Amino acid sequence: MQANAPIRVLHVIGGTGCGGSESWLVNLLKQCDRLQLPMDFLVHSHEPGHYDEVLKDCGANLLRCVSPRSPWRYAKTFRSLLRQHGPYQVVHSHVSFFSGLTLKLAHHAGVPMRVAHSHHVTTHHPGKRRPVLRGVYESSMQQWIARHATHRIAASRAAQITLNSSPNQGVPWQTIHCGIDLTPFQQSVDRQAVRRELRIPDSAFVVGHTGRFVQVKNHSHLLDTMEKLIRRDPTYVLVLIGDGELRPQIEAKVSQLAIKQQVRFVGVRSDVARLLGSVDTFVFPSHHEGLGLALVEAQAAGLPCIASSSVPEEATVVPKLITRLPLAAGPAAWAEAIAEIRKRPMTVPRQAAYQQVAASNFNIATNFAQLKEFYERGRLHEDTPETDFAPSMELLST
Repeated sequence: MQANAPIRVLHVIGGTGCGGSESWLVNLLKQCDRLQLPMDFLVHSHEPGHYDEVLKDCGANLLRCVSPRSPWRYAKTFRSLLRQHGPYQVVHSHVSFFSGLTLKLAHHAGVPMRVAHSHHVTTHHPGKRRPVLRGVYESSMQQWIARHATHRIAASRAAQITLNSSPNQGVPWQTIHCGIDLTPFQQSVDRQAVRRELRIPDSAFVVGHTGRFVQVKNHSHLLDTMEKLIRRDPTYVLVLIGDGELRPQIEAKVSQLAIKQQVRFVGVRSDVARLLGSVDTFVFPSHHEGLGLALVEAQAAGLPCIASSSVPEEATVVPKLITRLPLAAGPAAWAEAIAEIRKRPMTVPRQAAYQQVAASNFNIATNFAQLKEFYERGRLHEDTPETDFAPSMELLST
């Protein structure tokens, strides 16, 4: 490959929903010059996604390679898409354990730079047995990643562990934090106008949360915490930004706890920075996180934050804004921590908090420059294609 030729990158993602890694990739795409760093996206779904039109408007090709549960069909489609839309100098895979297969296929196709990217932390609950086939699948994919990835990166140090079969196998892991677009956080927010829009009284103390309605985000704990606060002071209000499969269950629990008047479900929004401008504190009780970009956004908005001890410490950018609590402390302790924040004055001016985040690696402009340099360093990697592709149907069953 010529040294001055564009580096063509194919990102492999599950879909184009509004999760943290998908939002990060969209923000990266908006930063790049397509003539210098063309990025395309291969997804595992026929369903329309939240970011489909944004990707297309930015000039990216959206390639659909479904049937990940049928490895032979998937492999045939994958190879066909690479021939049709390539050549790509980089296949950058974001699909957790399944990256073992995508990178093996990319190796077989002669793609010189193959990146395994771990965004999540996978935990197994003590006393709960992992299905045997699942364990074999994960172990096999970890070994394929070790063999076929030319580069391995993770969103945090904790996220490295998920896809790492052995510290001594394969190329070393490195951490590259995902970034956020800070432009919306530069704009002033009409706090009262947002509160009127959400039907929130001026006198309310607003607790905010951003996250998909999935088990790991632990909305149930947050509702139990709010119920204890509201029982003693009904001026507390909770704003939930996001959507997901568990939303009906969370709405049902809100009704069960009799706090419906104090909870606002605002759905997926493109104006998260504006909404956070109307919030008084941000609460993030996740069971675990690969990184926790929502917590970084809250700090960019200058909000005091309460986060679970399971959220990586790397997500702390403005330490004076962060309170850490173990989930085992229980909703009562979390409620007390929120009440204490309400009593004390702001410790960090909003502009100062924003400047700290802007000066960090979480600034998407800085983050993009890091990733571009990462691709450029790897572009001269020479490799030979594999010819022994023979995936096992049992191993690839998920």
